Amino acid sequence: MKKFLSILVLVFTLSVSCFASSIFKLSLWDKISIPQADSVEGLDFGIIGSQTATNVGIQWVWIYAQSDDMTGVQGAFITNAKKIKGGQGGFLAYADKVEGYQGGLITYAEHIEGAQFGFINIAKNIKGSQFGFINLAFNMEKGFQFGLINYIQNGTLPIMVIINGTF
Repeated sequence: MKKFLSILVLVFTLSVSCFASSIFKLSLWDKISIPQADSVEGLDFGIIGSQTATNVGIQWVWIYAQSDDMTGVQGAFITNAKKIKGGQGGFLAYADKVEGYQGGLITYAEHIEGAQFGFINIAKNIKGSQFGFINLAFNMEKGFQFGLINYIQNGTLPIMVIINGTF
């Protein structure tokens, strides 16, 4: 039985690694993974860290998750994505472009269409809402901020307590 399971795991590993895209990826750190795929359509699970170019589905890593193009949900202690459609969550969450939501103790996005949830939320360009203790938006096209300190650089009233917004 042990031989059969070992052969089954070997065949599965070799067959999955023959494809450019994989439905499952198990990573220890960066390129130390089974299979070594740059594209995952399914579950990307990591122990320490996972760096995958394209993810469609779930990227769940204990410490560090990075993806260039993420469609689905990304979660880790530290998350990093160039482009996200869906959700991103972690103690520290960073993204260049978010279409959906971003959550964590500290969140940062260059461009976001959706919502940020966190203790400190920072967005360079936002169309949506921020929910947190401190919310900073440098250019808010349209949306609201809910928190103790709310700052919108291009707002009518740049600094407000409890709620702030642009229309």
